[in-house]
Amino acid sequence: MLTVILADECVPYVAALRYKESGLRKRAQWEQVWQLQRNEDRTGEALGIPVPLKFSANDFRHASYWSLRGGLDIPRERFVSYPGAVAEVDSPLIGWSGWSDTDRVLALLDLVGVLQQQPQPSIDQVVPLLAGIQELIPWVRQWEDLEGLGADLGHAETYQHELDDRRTAFAQHSRLDLLAAAEARTALTNSHKLAVVTSDARRRTETHEQSDEGQPQSVGRYPFL
Repeated sequence: MLTVILADECVPYVAALRYKESGLRKRAQWEQVWQLQRNEDRTGEALGIPVPLKFSANDFRHASYWSLRGGLDIPRERFVSYPGAVAEVDSPLIGWSGWSDTDRVLALLDLVGVLQQQPQPSIDQVVPLLAGIQELIPWVRQWEDLEGLGADLGHAETYQHELDDRRTAFAQHSRLDLLAAAEARTALTNSHKLAVVTSDARRRTETHEQSDEGQPQSVGRYPFL
């Protein structure tokens, strides 16, 4: 019953589970705009920032996400869902939408830490969590800049270093074939599907397998990992 009640009141924590491909492209454009706005705030220089296209219902992977977010993708949901973050759990894993960006990063780091304790952590669980952390860090940094904390007192840089360390540790620990694992995954909890790895990701993955550095390459809908 609780699952049914919450189904239309929550939105996934990471962009790749919220949007279709068209929505991901628009999201990338909006992220560029947000970064330009941060640059304007920092320098005081007008940059003539273009206005991206609004989102449409077809950009979202579920109708309820569109109902909650709308054309400007404004978070109005009561809860954040974490589909696929915990294996073999019948009830959904959710968090409160009132959490700060820092709270959300800490929650994701905790989930990654739990997975790293497993002998062979699943790439389908770890990669989205790492992507979610990467998406949140610019917002943590923005609010810290507004509060005048700076890099020495703020947490954003600490989180970035921890993300980089965990990303590297995961690649070295698992020794998984990233391409094969990504293609093998067909669906996440609540029928959320990961996209098939693109040919470009395939090429970067093959390069990764030949590298001695052990750095993970792009996988599917998570281009920066």
